[in-house]
Amino acid sequence: MSTKLTLLQYNVNKSRDKVLIGLFEDPQLAKYDILAIQEPWRNRTNKQGYNPSNSPFYLIETTSEKTRTAIYVNKRIPKSQISEIYKDTDLISLKLSTTEEDIYIHNLYIEPPKSHSIRDIPPILYSLKRLLGHSGGHIILGDFNLHHPLWNSSTYDKHHYIADDLLDIVSEIGATLHTPKGLATRNCQRGIHHEETTIDLLFSNIEIEATPWINRDLEYSSDHLPIETTLRIRGLIGNYSPKP
Repeated sequence: MSTKLTLLQYNVNKSRDKVLIGLFEDPQLAKYDILAIQEPWRNRTNKQGYNPSNSPFYLIETTSEKTRTAIYVNKRIPKSQISEIYKDTDLISLKLSTTEEDIYIHNLYIEPPKSHSIRDIPPILYSLKRLLGHSGGHIILGDFNLHHPLWNSSTYDKHHYIADDLLDIVSEIGATLHTPKGLATRNCQRGIHHEETTIDLLFSNIEIEATPWINRDLEYSSDHLPIETTLRIRGLIGNYSPKP
């Protein structure tokens, strides 16, 4: 029997008051198995992120003011199923154990390159490449801050050379892009210019149940949009929604 694993990825623009409080008060949030958050809010005193006492999620992150990735795991998933295999400020990788194969979830934030033509591969991609050497299924998602014809809209012609390196790395394990071409994931006003771009992406070598889509019901004033994806996983143990 296969089981659905539903994820929400969202760059919350470092905002607790405008984004995270409303998001965690929304009853819809509890349906997600995994929240992959980029640019989370940081508590200036203890350098921790936001996770209210009544939250249905465990928070996994690096305690640092520089943290730009966090993963929330729904408490209905047994802790015994989750292993932290890599945790840094801009990349978190978890292993989800199943009865058939291990599933790895990689949440990334890539610093915007200084130019489109720069060819220096950021260290985070070398770390990702090593982590993709683990045998099993992989879900690679986050805010990549990269433009490429494969995912740009037809009217947006910018192209980062580093994006080609990213594609080479994920293709080595047979992972493909599941974010629809031209899906606007960032909605930004720069002075008089309004810009919609596709930079929040999801790659995987796992079967997709529902293609990534914007869940506007969970939009809480970030300059990015919340993206929902459902994958079909075999051998999960725990309280998931089984596929009929």
